Amino acid sequence: MGFFDAGDFDIETGLNINVVQNFVHTWGVFRMMRDQTFVDHTQRYVELHRPDGTPDMLQFIEHGTMQLVAQARSSATWRKRSPTRYWITTTTWATRH
Repeated sequence: MGFFDAGDFDIETGLNINVVQNFVHTWGVFRMMRDQTFVDHTQRYVELHRPDGTPDMLQFIEHGTMQLVAQARSSATWRKRSPTRYWITTTTWATRH
């Protein structure tokens, strides 16, 4: 369980979804409270071995979710469903899964 290397830019969305789902499941079962990573999104700064008060597992889930949303925005067709709801259609995802 874990994310891929920074150089793995061609990993399919489904594989990334599986990683995030594994983190969510692990959090739901074990509630691991380990905090050894400082993350500041506004400054785009991460420091290891510096707690910031948020469990690392939740930061992994957040990071993976943000990556999936960014991937969907860059490669999917967004269609307006109502004033406040949007949904995504991707040919690749629908045909492979």
